[in-house]
Amino acid sequence: MLYFAYGSNLLEERLKLHVPDARFVAVGRLPGWRRMFHLRSQDGSAKCDLVRCPDESSPIEGALYECSAKGREALDVWEGLGSMYRLEEVRIESELGEQMAFFYAGSESFVDPERRPYDWYLASIVAGARRHRLTEETLASLSSVPSWNDPDSERSFRNWKLIPANLR
Repeated sequence: MLYFAYGSNLLEERLKLHVPDARFVAVGRLPGWRRMFHLRSQDGSAKCDLVRCPDESSPIEGALYECSAKGREALDVWEGLGSMYRLEEVRIESELGEQMAFFYAGSESFVDPERRPYDWYLASIVAGARRHRLTEETLASLSSVPSWNDPDSERSFRNWKLIPANLR
């Protein structure tokens, strides 16, 4: 099954912590959605989300990963399926043609526009976008998102270690 990663799971090192058998397939584009950083997380920060935006002309870019049923179950738990996130199945455009894929979209009850992502979280998304050679428009958009320093220095250190230096 194909998984469309648009947030921190763009960075393969992060995704493989939870889904070791994930395999990158192609860069994908999803029209009619917009990337937002507005989901209230347990760690006090904002996490990434996709919201429907039919008037949006630029598609969201992300990575398509193949994963097993066991990997999908692990992702469901990690992403908080049924609470923080709900499942969406969509057609993704890629160099392989249109593909059906799933992704996690935020639950409205977790939306908090006052939150910001932590710097390491945003950096992992930017690093994944660089690795997969997403467009300059996507990189500029991601790089313009304001972030906060994580007050938990151990968590911050652990997460910064996952991001290859050449992708920061």
